[in-house]
Amino acid sequence: DKEIKAQINEYHKLLEELKAEKIDLPDVFVAGALMEKLPSSWNDYKQQLKHKHTQMSLADLIKHVIIEDTSRKECDAARAKTFESRANLIQNNAHKKKRPGHKAYQCRHRKTNNMPPKPKANLTLGDDKKDD
Repeated sequence: DKEIKAQINEYHKLLEELKAEKIDLPDVFVAGALMEKLPSSWNDYKQQLKHKHTQMSLADLIKHVIIEDTSRKECDAARAKTFESRANLIQNNAHKKKRPGHKAYQCRHRKTNNMPPKPKANLTLGDDKKDD
């Protein structure tokens, strides 16, 4: 996806080339064509513009699109900030997750096991000789 402003500039250059060839298109048609060229992620905004009863000129439409683009970028930046803070929370809880190379006996947050201790046997070394 290209930047919206870059797409608008390309569209504007195309219109200038058409004018140089003495091809005039109605302003409402030009604005509608630009509206349809917006990316699919802008479908809700396109529908909102289509349902307005007043027809916009190309200059007005460009202003509206640039304002909407700026607003979307600010919202995305704010959303990214909240994801970053959530990532810190998850990272701080990493000790509760199983990690490769993580041994249970090394874990200071280990749950206690209520199983009885395993029996142990003590062996001693000594002489097997008996004195008679």
